[in-house]
Amino acid sequence: MSRDHGVPNIWSGYDPSPYPPQDTSPQYGNSDMMMQNGGNMQQYQMGGEMQQDQTNYWNPHTQVQYNMPVTGYAPNTFYPAPSAAPQYYQPQVQVQIPQPIQQHYPIDQRPLQHRVQSSSNIAMGQINSQVSHPKPPIAPLNYPLLMVSLAEEYFGAAHELAPSVAVAMTEENVHEYHKLITVGLECLTIALKQLKLPARLEARVRLRMAGIIYEETNNYAEAEGMLSQGILTCESNHYHDLKYVMQFLLARLMFQKNPKASMKTLDSHISDAQAYHHNSWVYVFRFLRATHALQSGTSTDNHAAIQNLRSVSGLAIQQSDHSVHIVASLMEALAHLKSSGVYGIEHVQRAIAAARTYQLDIKSSIPQLIGLTHILDVICSILRGDPAQMLSTLRAMQVVMDDLLKNQAWSMENDTLAIPIDSVHKVKHLINQDTRNVLSMREDGRGQIVMSFLNKKDAYALTYLLSGIVLMHKNPLDQKAVKFLQEGLSRLKGDGSRGIKPSPGRLSEIIAKQQWRGHILCYSHIYMAFCCAVVGDWARVKQSMAYMATAAENFEVPLSGRLGTLTFYLEGVYLQGTGDLKAALKVFQSEMLQLPEPNDSHLEDQIERDIAILAALNVLLILQDENWQDPLENFTLISKLEPYCVNHPNKDIQTAFSLIRATVRTSTSAMITKPKTTCPQL
Repeated sequence: MSRDHGVPNIWSGYDPSPYPPQDTSPQYGNSDMMMQNGGNMQQYQMGGEMQQDQTNYWNPHTQVQYNMPVTGYAPNTFYPAPSAAPQYYQPQVQVQIPQPIQQHYPIDQRPLQHRVQSSSNIAMGQINSQVSHPKPPIAPLNYPLLMVSLAEEYFGAAHELAPSVAVAMTEENVHEYHKLITVGLECLTIALKQLKLPARLEARVRLRMAGIIYEETNNYAEAEGMLSQGILTCESNHYHDLKYVMQFLLARLMFQKNPKASMKTLDSHISDAQAYHHNSWVYVFRFLRATHALQSGTSTDNHAAIQNLRSVSGLAIQQSDHSVHIVASLMEALAHLKSSGVYGIEHVQRAIAAARTYQLDIKSSIPQLIGLTHILDVICSILRGDPAQMLSTLRAMQVVMDDLLKNQAWSMENDTLAIPIDSVHKVKHLINQDTRNVLSMREDGRGQIVMSFLNKKDAYALTYLLSGIVLMHKNPLDQKAVKFLQEGLSRLKGDGSRGIKPSPGRLSEIIAKQQWRGHILCYSHIYMAFCCAVVGDWARVKQSMAYMATAAENFEVPLSGRLGTLTFYLEGVYLQGTGDLKAALKVFQSEMLQLPEPNDSHLEDQIERDIAILAALNVLLILQDENWQDPLENFTLISKLEPYCVNHPNKDIQTAFSLIRATVRTSTSAMITKPKTTCPQL
């Protein structure tokens, strides 16, 4: 439910598709298309170079302007892409948009093997009617569905073009993509404002427009107004399925502007769905509520996320929706990983154990969730710092992932995850084509929640990184960790680089995948540098740092947060290792690596806090040099570190702090006043 990969947004980018897949037969594709609006003929050419005299695509006095972001794109997989490539592709049909006060005339829609007759040809046909067979009556053209179909052609052409745009993010390419999206939106605007639509079709058009505007532009106010009007239409006509989808999208939209208002609104939607016993939508709203709370980052919101996930688990067990229970438990484990408490890791392990309760059930055996369970188990063991446990969980993960490699249920390309709902038979009328990007029906009759997840390639890249980290901790001198990191890097560069053209899709979705792979590349280069630092190969450390900087630039990965903190700490390690103690001390004592205040109410990231602890320990080591000795500063820094290190869940940090405290020199008066009972037992 984010575009950030620190805590992944588990919901796929919502792009509601209120229409079934449109016919792409030659009825709309084998004759040149000219779109007449107000007497001005405009021609649209998709994917290729536009003709020089084609500067306007519709009447500028009626054009709706959409502010397109440069990089703020969002995934939209609701509509299947056209089967034909978009290069030099033209939606082809000759129509005249009717004006409200004009007389409408029926248009011949006979099969394509009959050419559309001109007025003179029709007269000739009347002369020969005595010898020809009777012709069926001419049906009028369905203008609303025609404009909707034309809009989907433009959206599909843009999504076909997106992979090429993502490879070369030039201003011209991005403009071409946005132009196709804008023309598609204009087609929907014409259908909504100039044509009389049935109530349900009007609601579906509003939902589709709001989804595109929200995902592809920055006009959140227009999307919000579109959804508000659509919700009123749904309530007056009892379209509960469309209303729930609109409320879901509106909550996501509100979160961009006012997170607290969004979460409060979701609480209201949860209560309404519970009152009607629409449990499938209770799951959906609670998952979204938990995701928003986790993204907020405060201790209060983190606790609220855990409570919502536990409510989902309880309802899922009551309704025998075991797969939903597994997802809720794994999300709870992710929430506890963000916790700064001493017992956070124990809560993570408890949540993982709850997730494993029903994984032996055949109906609940989902390969993606099995793999995620083992990945979280390895991460938890790394945070604890227990070498035996790390090796045990790593071997288990490697065995399971090797088995899952043969499982066809986990796609190598698809980034969605379908969670079965066994109790959906009670509310099947709330799940249909209009809700299929959030809730859909399976072939076996069960419902399913659609979420975003890693494909198999990306998951394996992550496991190579974790294997390198664990083996580096076991024995950094044998360089086994380097082999795993190098293998992971080669796979990422081969499968996820910008040189490989991704599958068609929304531009934002493709860019998000590339940036995620860029993050993994950066972390792999960083840990490669740490492996080289252990053996004193400072030339390779510098080389790995340069590779990391290049990957961050190529994939537009911001060096902020935990990645930026770890990169800055690595720079200090390199300076200390090469003997530039003054520069290293400046890095370790910088504001970025300062320990947080104990009374800080904001939920500090545990990784960033641990890196700050390591930086302070490095400062203590540097201060033992004869040119930098300061016993009083040593005592002050040890006193500041003690609350963080004595009861730290990672045994390595406890051991490192105890060794340094026992060896550094402090002032005599400070040592006398220091209580001896605070020394931990090794």
